[in-house]
Amino acid sequence: MMRRFFYMLPFVAILATLSCSKENTPDASLVSQEPLMSLTIPASKAAVKTVMAAEDGSVVHWSDGDALVVFDDRSACSGHRFEGTVQEDASQSQFSGEVHLNSTHIYALYPYDAAATFDGTNLVTTLPTQQMATLGSFANGAALAFGQADVVPGSGSVAGGLEMQNLCAVISFKMPSYVDGAQQVVVTSLDGKAIAGTATLNVGSGSLSVSGSSSVTVGVESLAAGTAYYAAVAPGSYPSGFSFRVKTASGKEYTATNPNAMQLAAGGLYSLGTPGLVLTVTPTVTITHTTSDGQLRGSSAVLSIPVDGEWAAMITAWSVELRRGSTVVRRLSASSGTMSVAGGWTYLPQGNYDIVARYTSASGAVKQVTGTAVSPAPSFSVTLGGYTNYDYYAGTNGCSKNVSTANSLDGATVYSPSVSIGIGETLLNDDKYTSSWSYSYDGGTATGFDGNSVNLGNKAGQSWAKHTLTATCTFDGVTKNASRDFHVTGLPWSQNPPAESSWNKASWNNEFAGGYAKLGGVSGSGACNITTNFSFYCPANIGVRLTTDVYMKSYKPGLIKIKTTYKMYVAGSQVFSKESSGSNFSSEEWNAGCTGTGTISSSNSQLKLESSYTAAGPYVKVVNLSLQYN
Repeated sequence: MMRRFFYMLPFVAILATLSCSKENTPDASLVSQEPLMSLTIPASKAAVKTVMAAEDGSVVHWSDGDALVVFDDRSACSGHRFEGTVQEDASQSQFSGEVHLNSTHIYALYPYDAAATFDGTNLVTTLPTQQMATLGSFANGAALAFGQADVVPGSGSVAGGLEMQNLCAVISFKMPSYVDGAQQVVVTSLDGKAIAGTATLNVGSGSLSVSGSSSVTVGVESLAAGTAYYAAVAPGSYPSGFSFRVKTASGKEYTATNPNAMQLAAGGLYSLGTPGLVLTVTPTVTITHTTSDGQLRGSSAVLSIPVDGEWAAMITAWSVELRRGSTVVRRLSASSGTMSVAGGWTYLPQGNYDIVARYTSASGAVKQVTGTAVSPAPSFSVTLGGYTNYDYYAGTNGCSKNVSTANSLDGATVYSPSVSIGIGETLLNDDKYTSSWSYSYDGGTATGFDGNSVNLGNKAGQSWAKHTLTATCTFDGVTKNASRDFHVTGLPWSQNPPAESSWNKASWNNEFAGGYAKLGGVSGSGACNITTNFSFYCPANIGVRLTTDVYMKSYKPGLIKIKTTYKMYVAGSQVFSKESSGSNFSSEEWNAGCTGTGTISSSNSQLKLESSYTAAGPYVKVVNLSLQYN
């Protein structure tokens, strides 16, 4: 409800002294001072002062220290300061000062403004944008008032007294009881119209124009909850109304809007009651992806609202949604913490999301706040399993180094090659998410599979070479690849009896018969050997242990100086050498467990057996050949 609080009543004045010199004087000593006269203005109640004794504006008081700036009809002179003295009845005050001796008219402005200017037509002053909050009143010196009167020639008095007119309107609002620690209120015109700043008054028409800020800040160290405060603003039409922004000592902000069209008249007091303030907050949602048992299972969306106990006092109802486009993927299910899954979006694909929060305040006001959240790219693995006996020998592909285990496994088998995708099967099979995955063995065609894992089973009969399993998975725009090599070396290898088809005979006097390989058996001296016709595969230097059993015999007993030497080679290097036990032997001599160790240093390594002899017809029979890891 509008109430008038400025009254046009006469002033009283007492004598005082104030001098003024003309402006733009090059040398003050060459210019005579115009004589001044004391001005007496009859005393009366002055209801234009901005200290209210009644909340409805019906009673106002003056304060000690109040002063006016008075211009006379000497336009080249700056304003005169008129000091006020509050009377026993605080609604009355006496102002005193001096004007030029021959002045015939005066113009008075409240409050005193040393920077105010007057050109005979326009009086320019300032309507403050920063106004000190006062309990139960508007700011001292904030509301502008103006009056003018004729001076009785030679009398030092004002003819008929001085009537003051109010230039400002005042907006009243009460701080809600639930807001503690407020330090300032910013009142803003929603039309963007200036309500404070430079004020220009045409003294002839009485019209006031204001340029500058569309906001006025009413502040003090602490604004009391439940108390009315006031802001002096420019009069005029405000079709869109006003907004309020309350700032507290802790840095929090509350906002409210009064969207009602308002017509503010000079001298009017307009009460807006208690604005429905809403706490201004910026909710954040932190998105992380969740895993268990090494698999990507979904996403967590955790809501954070940066408020303390004021939240409970301010908000009676609220809701928060996390949206991707028009789809709601998460929503609030509790006052804080993890947001519940909406629409089956267990996993939140990478990218930006909108946060839409709605709050209802204790006053019933509703506010919507928006923000954004970002879901990171997914992290997952493609894991390959499987092994060969070489992996136990070398301690690779997750196998512990164990030569005995390596020698116990089949040398031509890749055991349990497998693919495992580190994403839960539910996610991989959900049509909401984009995914694909496949594997290839030894460069074959890519093969897809159901679920998130596949075991290819033991692959027996593999060639002595490197075999490779590869797999790839693309999920939510992220691609992971994996590759695993399986080395099939040909070890452990054994023949009992030696197979003729496995050997290349280097000389004519070698033969395979009766379960053995026979080297030698003719008169004279020389050497005969056989070499495997296949090559062992070597991914690195492999230590090997070669064993065999042999028989040595003279072809023609009774001759002297018979000697037979049997040698074994691996990869071109001699592993061991065994000589016959005598120079003249007639029966077969069994030499079991001939053993030697060596190194396969490169692929295409071969095993070689050699017998060298002198004299007539010795030979070596070879059985039980074995080559193992060492």
